[in-house]
Amino acid sequence: MHTENLEKDSGLLMIFKRERRVPIWMKNMLIPIDVAWISSGGMVVDIRSLPVCQADPCQIYIPEMPATYVLEVAIGTFPLNIGDRVEIMKVSSDSLLPPESGIIAPRAKF
Repeated sequence: MHTENLEKDSGLLMIFKRERRVPIWMKNMLIPIDVAWISSGGMVVDIRSLPVCQADPCQIYIPEMPATYVLEVAIGTFPLNIGDRVEIMKVSSDSLLPPESGIIAPRAKF
């Protein structure tokens, strides 16, 4: 939120405690992004290019399948397709959200 640009090889990785159809919205986003939902087994289950929200209430985007991971990157830079597999090698404990949120959101590099 409130980010004016993203480097082409960086983003935000959100890790949820349980696999579910994680909704995403673009409130307070200043740039469009690509969002990839990834299952607990590492399969990309949905990808969307999301535009900046123009008016409240912002649209909510829900993936087709449940996911444990959500990766947000600069638009046009996600190199994979639905059905491809990814491996999350190491996750930083440098979370951007408080523990009580139930979400671990480290900065991601890929």
